[in-house]
Amino acid sequence: MSQPRGARWTLATKIAGLALLIQLALTTAILLAVQLDLGHPGPWALTVIAVLMSLPVLVTYFVTRFIVSRLTVPVIQAYRRVAAGDFDATLPTITAGRDFLELRHGFSAMAEALRRLLDEVRGADAERRRLFADLAHELANPTCTLLGITEALRQHQGDPEHLVALLEGEVLRLEHLVTDIRE
Repeated sequence: MSQPRGARWTLATKIAGLALLIQLALTTAILLAVQLDLGHPGPWALTVIAVLMSLPVLVTYFVTRFIVSRLTVPVIQAYRRVAAGDFDATLPTITAGRDFLELRHGFSAMAEALRRLLDEVRGADAERRRLFADLAHELANPTCTLLGITEALRQHQGDPEHLVALLEGEVLRLEHLVTDIRE
């Protein structure tokens, strides 16, 4: 897998390098301004120094704005999409450095793991539903038979000994079913 342009260094390394370049430029400009006007710097020298001193603030502002708009906001949006069940959400392929690429790969792995786990849970839930449906069916058969036998006994229909034998058979069937469920 090829890395996007600029992915060789971490974001922190890039920002530190930028700060170093600004510091070098600032130091050079101040030294140059002082060398041109050794004894008493004029208003233009003071203006140049003030502008150069404000440069790190401006660069920090724009770097922070870049980080928040291009990195942080998309990460938050992608996490929200995954939380809502969209496991196809990905982080943008921006060149923020090695660390962001690792975050992107980790995010994709997390989303895929969550997808697999959710599929497993859904499968287990479907299996649980089938089990309870089968269980309800298995309990309904002897229960209906028992109700029919008790109604026949109540109305004095059929041979009572035969009905009691059927009753015992259905009770044993229920007992075996309960034993199977416990095991």
